[in-house]
Amino acid sequence: MKIDRLLLNSLEYIGWRTSLRRQVRLRGSKTQQLFYSPYSKGVSGLVSLLRMVAPDRYTDADPFKILFVDPSKITFETQDHFRHRGWVVGGDWDYHRSRIDKSVVYQCLRRRFIDGESWEKCGYVDYAREQVQTDAIAWGLSSEDQIENRCAHLDNLWKSINNDGYKSQAELIQEDLEETFNKNVDEVHPELNEVGVDIGRDGELLWNRVGYHRLILTKLINVDLIPVLVYRRHRKWQDVREDFIKKEPSPEMATHPDLIELCN
Repeated sequence: MKIDRLLLNSLEYIGWRTSLRRQVRLRGSKTQQLFYSPYSKGVSGLVSLLRMVAPDRYTDADPFKILFVDPSKITFETQDHFRHRGWVVGGDWDYHRSRIDKSVVYQCLRRRFIDGESWEKCGYVDYAREQVQTDAIAWGLSSEDQIENRCAHLDNLWKSINNDGYKSQAELIQEDLEETFNKNVDEVHPELNEVGVDIGRDGELLWNRVGYHRLILTKLINVDLIPVLVYRRHRKWQDVREDFIKKEPSPEMATHPDLIELCN
């Protein structure tokens, strides 16, 4: 493993072992706001520095740049759910994927919101209980007693997206700061809690890590565009980005969410 990747993996491991993100969240909105600026600037600066040292392993793109994408275009999820902001990685990782519409969560939410089944009948309660019992990723749930509230939250989210449209985390903060910070169960700041994606070799968007339920709901509702944050890009796609800057862009490629900003 390259020394830069060893360093970054070590930092990620330390953050995981110390529960850094959770500790920041537990200290409330003021701590999250104080932490966010140095964190985002530090990550952006580090990615820029590493790109100068190893340009084949880091992107030129802002790791915190919001892209707006059609959720129906996100068909697959990657298998290794890591927050590798700004990384460029070769190999076949983008082929190690699974269809979102075949997942347990997708099937449960479809039965709940499209077929009108109860939370118990659609299978979601049993699945959430299994996640809590096995200490898996359980969307902020620490006990089975919280599952009912989780289901009520998803009901409200479905109604909100249907009635008011899908809103970014920044928009939600403007509407109700404390509630948005309280609902942040995954990141050090709600603005980092947008749906996460990787970009494969051909520019395909692959879900990664954050906002799985929200992504599925927008698919079921047929929302036109949602904000996403990009974690990792395939080496071949990064080559496309760099060629795009140097050459006359084709009209077809210019519509890709990761290339639109390069046309300006």
